[in-house]
Amino acid sequence: MYYSELCEQLTKFVQGEVSLSKINTCFNQYWVRIFNNEKHENEDIIVKVQILQIAVEAYSVGRYLKEDLIHTINQFAMEAEV
Repeated sequence: MYYSELCEQLTKFVQGEVSLSKINTCFNQYWVRIFNNEKHENEDIIVKVQILQIAVEAYSVGRYLKEDLIHTINQFAMEAEV
């Protein structure tokens, strides 16, 4: 799974179109791709994915507001389109 695909799925998640379990699967697919691929994506993107995953995990246990999660995802998803 590519970073842009992950951002697309995260956007669908905050719109209620994708479940939390699907998002966790997307993160798992992303990390498998990164660690099994000889050509890694740049480190900035890896850090962004780590931040997004932490935000989603914090949201899932009630430690992050949905509005904050939406802001975080929108910020990174917009950057992915560039």
